[in-house]
Amino acid sequence: MEIRERADGRIRILHVTGKVTRADGERGLRARIEDPRDRGYNRIVLNLAEVPYMDSSGLGELVRCYSSLRRESGTMALTHLSPRIVDMLRITKLGEVFDTFDTDADAVLALNSKES
Repeated sequence: MEIRERADGRIRILHVTGKVTRADGERGLRARIEDPRDRGYNRIVLNLAEVPYMDSSGLGELVRCYSSLRRESGTMALTHLSPRIVDMLRITKLGEVFDTFDTDADAVLALNSKES
């Protein structure tokens, strides 16, 4: 798994490439989300366009990251979800927890409006 980071104002956008599973280093995801949070950025957009597969441990890691951000008055949005990830969120009812968007721009706009 590889994660690239870019900024859009005070929001960090993380582009994830590769599988998000226990074997493929879901803990790396937590570290990459905690890094911008530790630098004072508590709003994260997680772009999953290049994630071909996510297992339950990867989904659990998303929940842990989201919970960690929420404890510090932050939030996380997910973008570019594959049909498989959408199904996982629906089946687990986590689709009601996570804010999901088709594009990074839509997520950034929504997160900026939450700040106002």
